[in-house]
Amino acid sequence: MTKEHFIDTRKLRRYKDLLIIDHEDKMEYIPISQIVYCERSKLTTRIHMVQPVYLVANADLQEIVELIDDRSFARLNNMHYINKKYIANYQEDKHLITTILNQKIPYTPAIKSEPLKTR
Repeated sequence: MTKEHFIDTRKLRRYKDLLIIDHEDKMEYIPISQIVYCERSKLTTRIHMVQPVYLVANADLQEIVELIDDRSFARLNNMHYINKKYIANYQEDKHLITTILNQKIPYTPAIKSEPLKTR
């Protein structure tokens, strides 16, 4: 079962290859390399991780994109930002990718920021 953690983006920052969440009693370190993809929903952004957990940030997807700012990620459409190394299947004719989490995500060729092929 996937666990969900809510984070306050005012307490979220980047340091080298980590996202750091400042909690009142501790700090949590999240390797950016463990982020599979980010997904915009109404008022939040879900950050899907390799392990069965995702973070829900009270931020727009663009804020998360700017925070991550990593060449191994690509913008797929207005709702998704993906770590290219976690693409399991790439269907260029259908404009669809499948992640290692078996999540199918459409992409818009005019929007995607960089080629999706990782090999």
